Amino acid sequence: MKFEFVTGAPISEEQALREAAEMGLHAIAYDHQQTEDSEVHFHEFNVNIWLISGEAAFATPDGE
Repeated sequence: MKFEFVTGAPISEEQALREAAEMGLHAIAYDHQQTEDSEVHFHEFNVNIWLISGEAAFATPDGE
């Protein structure tokens, strides 16, 4: 499993949606507050995430 984390200047939701469209991606925007850790899960496809505000945590099954 390959991960690439890229940080940059703050971006708005509109800018993120525009970037996704320019990349030919289907994009959705939503607000979510997670109060508990999610169980480890996998996607059978690539995922791009633009975090507009707040924080996120990602981990692999081996704890990376």
